[in-house]
Amino acid sequence: MKIIYENVQTIAQLPFKYFEHDSTKEIIVAPHWHQGIEINYLIAGNDLNFVINGKTTTYHPGDIWTINHRDIHSARSLKPAHYLEFGLIIDDDFLQHQVPASKN
Repeated sequence: MKIIYENVQTIAQLPFKYFEHDSTKEIIVAPHWHQGIEINYLIAGNDLNFVINGKTTTYHPGDIWTINHRDIHSARSLKPAHYLEFGLIIDDDFLQHQVPASKN
């Protein structure tokens, strides 16, 4: 599968992009990367396989996890279920201005 770069567009007046997966469909996110740090929260559903730089971790409802700058990541739901997963991708320029050490 081809790895793509996601050009993250933030929302006016907010230093992040947020997303919520359609709960009526399985979660399939192709391998990609972006400059911002991503924070995910699996609220409901079944277990979710998340691959970061080739390492697979299975998350369960209630789990919160982060993906660092430029880490290649993808996701796949394991079983059909009513999923609710919410994520934030923090604008890299904003984050580095607020927390200069974050670039490392």
